[in-house]
This record gives sequence, C-alpha cells and structure tokens, in this order.
Amino acid sequence: MCGRYSYKDNLTGIIPFHYDLAAEIPSRRFNFAPSQLGPVLRLEESETGYVLDALKWGFIPAWAKDASRSPANARGETVATNGMFRSAFHKHRCLAFADGFFEWQTIGKSKLPWRFTLEDDSTFAFGSICSLTPDQKTFCLITTTPNEVVAKIHDRMPVIIPREHWLAWLDPATPVAEALQFVIPYTERPMKSYRVTSKMNASRYEAKDAIEPVDPDKFVLE
Repeated sequence: MCGRYSYKDNLTGIIPFHYDLAAEIPSRRFNFAPSQLGPVLRLEESETGYVLDALKWGFIPAWAKDASRSPANARGETVATNGMFRSAFHKHRCLAFADGFFEWQTIGKSKLPWRFTLEDDSTFAFGSICSLTPDQKTFCLITTTPNEVVAKIHDRMPVIIPREHWLAWLDPATPVAEALQFVIPYTERPMKSYRVTSKMNASRYEAKDAIEPVDPDKFVLE
C-alpha cells in the first residue's frame, strides 16, 4: 500500500485544461498522511466541469453508516468489482497530485523509508477514486504491482495516470474496461528513488528534510 506522499501547493500550468477551484488548496506537505486534506481534481457531480478540490485521504463510501473503515488504498485488481469501491470507480474517478511517494524497506527490525519521484521531480497524478456527500469528501489511491524502480523496495505502488489520459480517466463515460487499462505499473517516464530520514515514519513529522536524501547505507533509525 501507499501510506504517505508529498505534494506541491502550486499547480499552475500542471493541469492542461480548464478547471475551477472548489476549495482552498492546502499548503505544501512533505509527509502527507491519511486523514489529511490534499489537492484532488475531480468532475463535478453535475458533470458541468472539472474542479480542483481539497479532499480527505481515506475513502468512506456514501452509503457507509460510520467512518470506522476508511482505506487509503484500493487494489487495482479488484477496484472495479469490490463492493466498497465499485460505484466510485465507475462514476467518481479522480486525480490526486503529488511530487513523490514513500514506501518502506524492512531491514531486520527496522523499517527504512524510501522516496520515489519522477526523474525531473515534477508533479504527477495518482489514479484515485472519491466519495462525495454533503458532510464530507474523501478519496483513496489505487495501487498496482510495482515497476522496476519500486520493485527493489516494495511489492505495490500507486497507479500514476499519464497526462495524456487524464481526461479519459476523469470522464465517467469512459468504459470501465478502458479505464482499467490505465491501472498498470507506471513506465511512461523515468523514475528515481532514494532513502529519506526515518523521522518521517511519524506522520506528524512535517519538516522539509522528510523528502531529502540520506545515506542509503545508514541502516539505523534516527
């Protein structure tokens, strides 16, 4: 699963088509975690246009009677058929913006965080689904098997949607079978990875060094 990522709050020039702001976009996060609000692009329920919104990470379906279960991820292999996610995948696909994500490597008793980014550190978009109710707006990332870069550290990675497919992904008229073709390991552009401080294992840790490289041979918890 993907349980942390980072994002920039300046998305100027990133989205190549018209959209409106539905909420104030939260400030940049270096260690974004479930239950926090992050920038998500979605289609208005009236399908009148695209909006950049602030949604809570942790999916709660509209029919849920309580919020006791709010997964951060949905498996790509079952997202279109699993009862919890099926309707959202059919009708409410969205894009969550990031400039990197984290996965953990287990060495003995230590869990060592690694950060994964595009080679040029640019912003990209996770394939996601959302749930919209009068009381709350939530989302989760879709995960898949890893590409060659992520596979060295972890057996799953979040789905990344190439920019040329953003409109098709967001459009509920896109057939489910076609949308599922985007739920694959990302290979569109080169990626890189590096070790980061174990201080960011704590979700409350928000310092900038959460995204800065450390010596990959330093197998200790700071």
